[in-house]
Amino acid sequence: MSNNVETMFSVRETPWHGVGNVLADYPKTVEEGLKAVGLDWEVKMVPLYYGEGNKLQTQKVETLMAITRVSDNQFFGATSPKYKILQNKQAFAFLDNLLDKEAKFETAGALGNGSRVWVLAKLEPYQILGDDIENYLLLSTSHDGTSAVRVNSTNIRVACANVLNIAFRNAMRSWKTKHMNAMGMEAKLLNASDALKLNNKYTQALTSFAEEAAQIKYTEQEVVDFAYKLFPGKPDMSKIEKDHIDYQREALITAMEADDLQNFKLTQWGVIQAVSDYAYHFNGVRKVKSPYETKMGDTLDGSKLLDRAVELLTA
Repeated sequence: MSNNVETMFSVRETPWHGVGNVLADYPKTVEEGLKAVGLDWEVKMVPLYYGEGNKLQTQKVETLMAITRVSDNQFFGATSPKYKILQNKQAFAFLDNLLDKEAKFETAGALGNGSRVWVLAKLEPYQILGDDIENYLLLSTSHDGTSAVRVNSTNIRVACANVLNIAFRNAMRSWKTKHMNAMGMEAKLLNASDALKLNNKYTQALTSFAEEAAQIKYTEQEVVDFAYKLFPGKPDMSKIEKDHIDYQREALITAMEADDLQNFKLTQWGVIQAVSDYAYHFNGVRKVKSPYETKMGDTLDGSKLLDRAVELLTA
């Protein structure tokens, strides 16, 4: 599938970037959702061999195993023989308990060759300074040995689909969850409860931050100075590099003039939202190979540019 999204579904609306299947209603269970999106496959670990030249002689690698998909032998990565396989169904099992309470199974997908998979659970929306905010738990894991199961608080401003994933010292936006498949129902219930508590703490921190940031005023010159700090130049830049940085600065300043940000114009909150708009919707001057996968990575991991902006503004 295009855009480095291997597979994806969404409910009632065309899914992310126009690829994937549209479902009429929310899946009731993790198993149902994974089957709908085509993520009900399993992975396995197999021996890893190497050879030299055309001699067709192979030797087994004793210190590594290959992680592959059972259905088509797609290679995901190499890892220690001690690595414990966690299937998609197992990784997202505790979402079943959330679906019984506050959450809806909104969407799911796989990136690249399928090595990174994710599901999005929709929680109750709320408001920040009069703006409608969609509230999600984004669960992700990988099959290349690089990450455990992670849960992210993901907040999206409805008016412009800006992802407001801001790093706070006192409220985590992302945390790892233990493998629930072998710990029984009580552990699964506890983990789901913890996920909701951590998400609530994060949304409260975001709301408080926004209320304070909306009171901090800037001059137009200070906003321009900020754009130059966020996209700094260097003395030995080529003309192409200089043009690219100038374009980034201008695009950011233009984002600050958006109609839906006029209530927060020349405030810290308005500037942060403009950076979020830039970070998640700006494709850049040059066409890169995987802009959509990069943006999904920012949603999963948090935007480094947005973190940098908040750091500069609150220094």
